[in-house]
Amino acid sequence: MHTSGPWRAIYRGAGGWAISNGTWTEYLRDARLTKHDAHLIAAAPDLLTALELAQTVLRGHELNKTTLQQALEQAANAVARAKGES
Repeated sequence: MHTSGPWRAIYRGAGGWAISNGTWTEYLRDARLTKHDAHLIAAAPDLLTALELAQTVLRGHELNKTTLQQALEQAANAVARAKGES
């Protein structure tokens, strides 16, 4: 089980990046980590949720136009977060 989201990437200037959900903050101490890495890490809970829904829909357990659209929208939103676009 992972720490609940949503997570967000926080730029700390020369201190680099941190990931926080408002309750806890994890400082990314590796100087090689970039803005893109921080956004990808912060999007992890959304990506997991989107993949779980897509898996359910694609297995046909809840396959209909509405659930397929929900899965596509959730995936698009998670990808946008992972890219730092939202």
